[in-house]
Parts: sequence; C-alpha cells; structure tokens
Amino acid sequence: MKGFIQLEELSNDGNNIFLQLTPIILNLSKLQNEHNLYYRIIVTKGIFRNSIGNDGIDSPYGMEGHEKRVLNALDTLYYNEVYRSSEIIEFNYDTIQAAGGNFRILLYFGGKNSPLLISKYKLQLNFNNLNPLNLNELFTEINENIYSYDHSDSLGQSEEARISILIGR
Repeated sequence: MKGFIQLEELSNDGNNIFLQLTPIILNLSKLQNEHNLYYRIIVTKGIFRNSIGNDGIDSPYGMEGHEKRVLNALDTLYYNEVYRSSEIIEFNYDTIQAAGGNFRILLYFGGKNSPLLISKYKLQLNFNNLNPLNLNELFTEINENIYSYDHSDSLGQSEEARISILIGR
C-alpha cells in the first residue's frame, strides 16, 4: 500500500485560513487485496473543520480537533484501486502566523494484511501569497510511505524511553 496527502484548495476569510486536503491510499499489490482500510491524520497548528461541535464518544475526531481516525474506511481495497476522502483544516490566522506559517501533517495508514505505514509532511504558509498557483509549493519536507517500525527506530530512543515518555513516568 501507498499513502499520500494531496492539497486541493487554500482559502481564507480574514480570521481563518482553510486548507482542503485529500488522503489518497492505494493498493499496489496485484495478488493481495487489502481489507479493513484504516487511516489517521494528525495536523499541528490547525484543526479539522468538521471536528467543531463533533466531540461525542463516536466522533472520529480527537486531540482537540487535531486528529481524525477512520477505522474502516473501506472493507476491501483492490489492486490499483484508489481511496480518497477530502477534509478541510482550519487555521486561526494569529496562531499560524505566530508559528511562522509552519505546520505538520502526519498520515498513518494500514489494513488487516498490511503493516502500519506513515507519510510525514512539513508545510509552510506564505502570508504574502495565500493564493499560490501550485499548492505543492507549501511542502517544505516530504517523507512518504515509511514503515512504522522504521519511523520508531529513527527517533533514536529505546522502546523503554518512548514508553516512559508516553506514560509520563
């Protein structure tokens, strides 16, 4: 499987900046269908627009709107089939400007037969041009389709150290 984030549209209303993005996940295995497609998107400095007022127990949104989890996006993903689903990220203008326009997007994805993979992105908004012709100019760093265990190994910490940080002791 391969997973990517595609940027669709950037707009603003003077107080907020809106970025429409689409996770794209595809199966490139000719002989293996993927089942129970899962993905999770985390965005820093912005929140999923649909998370506002959608914080119930069954909500796919978490981390105060910074996360969206989709547990069974598709029952079966066949060879060469593409899964897409658009979302809008909302950035408070003052908050994102204080961060220099910098933010990150993490796409975690997998399925019943596939290991967890991660695509990581660093982006920067240019406040002098909030209507760029090519939204790909927002990407400052792209690191796609990394096995989760390779990502963990690259952190340079033992499993015990990562667990200590996670549980706070």
